[in-house]
This record gives sequence, structure tokens and C-alpha cells, in this order.
Amino acid sequence: MATVRSYEKTEDAYLDAAFLGSLGIEASVVDARGDGGRAVGISEPAIKLEVPEDQITEAREWLAKQEKSDSPVPVPTFDPTWNTDTLQVFLKSLLLFNLGFYALSVLYGHVFSPPPPPAVAAFLESLSFSDDLWDFAYISYWPLLSISVVANVLCLFHSKTGRLLFAVSTIWGLLTALGPPPQIFCPWWNFISCLGFTGSNIALALMYWSPLRQKFDRTIRSKS
Repeated sequence: MATVRSYEKTEDAYLDAAFLGSLGIEASVVDARGDGGRAVGISEPAIKLEVPEDQITEAREWLAKQEKSDSPVPVPTFDPTWNTDTLQVFLKSLLLFNLGFYALSVLYGHVFSPPPPPAVAAFLESLSFSDDLWDFAYISYWPLLSISVVANVLCLFHSKTGRLLFAVSTIWGLLTALGPPPQIFCPWWNFISCLGFTGSNIALALMYWSPLRQKFDRTIRSKS
């Protein structure tokens, strides 16, 4: 018999012996601790796994494969390191797009969008979800637009007040969306409106749930 491996724990030796036995290799565990343990200065291990000499090469190969398969699989970890410069450029691009969208919406509503025929307008108005919500949306248009413009400008300079106004205007805008009756828009304007809405939500997420949040919080701490 030849020694394949030595162990510190008996259970590890018996596990390997059972593994080799399942492969047809005759393996036995030698535990010399019952003979008085390991004396100081003696390097020979007390717990050994032995196999016939003609099977030692095969046993070592199988044990090496088992170690490789039992080794912990490295789990990819999320690296919280962000390129804040790139995020900052992206956020400013979104804020500037919002400002351009607000300017275009004012021009579009007063210059490029003529009112529909009276019969069509009356039919659309009859489909409104709630008259109270419609009145709320109508009254809120200019205040909401003004607050949104101010919030976007302040957020360009990492103002925490501007970030709060941005969140308020976003929620306010969602509430007012329930008020107006169905409206007729051309495809390109509907596409730009969807981009504006999506860009506002992405900007809000970057200001609250990305490393850029520290830039807004830092301005308050530096003043205090």
C-alpha cells in the first residue's frame, strides 16, 4: 500500500476514501492517533489515505479533479466604482434636453399646433376623465412649467433645493397627466414628448440613486 494523502481531520480522509471506493479504487484510512498520537518532532502524519501501489497514480488524478470541482466558483461582484465624470456629462445633457423640450413645448403649443375644429374639440373634451383633474391640470400648466425650468437650471449647479424641486415637479407632472382630455399629436411630437418624459425620470434617478448624489449633498455640507 502507498500513501496518497495525509489529513488533519479523520472525516476528510474517510470522504476521500469513499469517493475513491465509488470509482473502484481500494482505499483505506490509516489513523495512527490510536497508537498514542503524533509525537513531537515526528513528521510522519497520523492520518493517512492508502491505496495499492498500482492504483496510486489514478487515485491522485481523481482526487485532483475532485479538488478542482469542489473549489468555490468565483462569483462576479459588482464594482461600485463609477466614472462620475461620464455620469455628470450625461446628467447635464438630460437637463439641457429638458430645458430645450420645455421651450419647444411652449412654441409648439402656441405656434405650431393650431386648435382642432370645434366639433372635434368638443368630442375630445367629452372624453375627459374628470373635470376637476382637468381644471387642476389647466391651472398647473404655467406654475409647473416655471418650477420645472428653475429646477433644471439649479440642478446644473448641483443644488439640493433644485433636486427637490425636480422631484416635486416630476410627481406633479404625473398627477396633471390624468387631467387633460385626449389630444391629437403628430408622431414626431409624440416621440419627443416620450423622450422628454424618459429623460426626466433618468435624471431624477441619477440625482438620487447614483454616485452623483454626493455632489448634491456635498454642496449643503460645504455651506454648513
